Amino acid sequence: MSMSSTSTKAEFIKTLIGSGISPELAETMAGHAAAAGEIGQSPIDVDLATLTEEQRDTATHDAVSIATAAHDSRTPSRKLAAPQNSKLAGVYSVNYPTAIGSSGLFEVDLIERFPILNAMYGYTRGGHDLGEDLLCGFRDKRGGHRLYGDLSETEALLIRLDPVRTAQWLEHRGHNLGTWDAASAASARSAILRSTSIPSPGDEPDQPTAGSELLKLVHSYSHRLMRLTSVFAGIDRDSLSEFLLPLHLAFFMYATPKGDFVLGGMQSVFESNLDELLNSFVDAERRCPLDPGCSRGSGACSGCLHVGEPSCRFFNTFLDRQTLFGPSGFLDFES
Repeated sequence: MSMSSTSTKAEFIKTLIGSGISPELAETMAGHAAAAGEIGQSPIDVDLATLTEEQRDTATHDAVSIATAAHDSRTPSRKLAAPQNSKLAGVYSVNYPTAIGSSGLFEVDLIERFPILNAMYGYTRGGHDLGEDLLCGFRDKRGGHRLYGDLSETEALLIRLDPVRTAQWLEHRGHNLGTWDAASAASARSAILRSTSIPSPGDEPDQPTAGSELLKLVHSYSHRLMRLTSVFAGIDRDSLSEFLLPLHLAFFMYATPKGDFVLGGMQSVFESNLDELLNSFVDAERRCPLDPGCSRGSGACSGCLHVGEPSCRFFNTFLDRQTLFGPSGFLDFES
C-alpha cells in the first residue's frame, strides 16, 4: 500500500483524535507536522504495510509526542530571517545550512514553550530486588486513585538527524534495511522504521542490532551536544535534559524548569551562533581525557559523554564516541 501525504495527514489526525485531542487541535498539529516534514509531503514509495502493529504503535506514539510538544511554538532554523544585506542574513542563509549539513542533521527547531509534566502515581515498598517492590498508589478520600503532577513550560531544541545519511550509516555498520530509495528521505525513514526495534533502558543486547546502534547514535549525539550547548549558552550542564525519539531520528534538548538556567539562553544560541555550536560538535576535541582507557572500555565516561543522571533518560548507557567519529562513525564514514 503506497501512502500519499494526504492520506498520511488524515490518518495522523484520526490518531490524534482517538487519543483524546480535539479535532481543531488535531488539525492544527497535523498541519505543523506536515510543514516540518514529520508526515510526508510527497508519495512514499515504500510499502508501509510491512510495519508490524507494534512498530506502528511505537512510531505513532513518538510522532504524537513531537506534535504535542511543538504544535504552537516551533521555529525551524530555515525560517529565521534578518534584514537583507545584514551580516546575520548571510549567516542564516549560508552558514546555518552548511553547518546543519556537515553535522549530519536534517533540521534544528526552536521550541519556545516545551511542555513538561512530572506526575507521581504512588510510592514503592519492599526490598532491594525489583521483584520484591510493591507499588502503592495515592488514594483520595473516596478510595479512587490520585495523581500528583507538576506542569511547566520551558525552551527546547528539536534536533533531527538526516534520514538518508542515517540509513546509509546503519547499512555501513552491517545492518540490512531492505530496499529503499537513497534519493528519498521518506523512503529512508520508512526503511529504518521497518528494520529497527529500540531497546528499553537497561536492556542492552549482547550483539549490536540496528535498533541498539540507532539508539546509541541518537543518544551519543544528544550527550555531546548537551555538553557543548552548556558552554555556548553559559549555563550549568545539569540544567539541560533530553527526551529521545530514536525511531524518528530525533531528540529534544530542553532546559530543566527548576535548574540553574536563564530563560532565553537556548534561544540566543539558536538565533546567534547555532552554526558555531554545530561546527564545534564536528571539529572540537574528539578524544577523551581518560583515553586510552575510555576507548578500550565502553567508549563513553564522565570525561567525554556522560551527563548528570537526572538529565539522562537511559542512565548513561547506550553511549559510544565511536558511533560519531572514526572510519565507521556517523560523521566520518564515506557513504
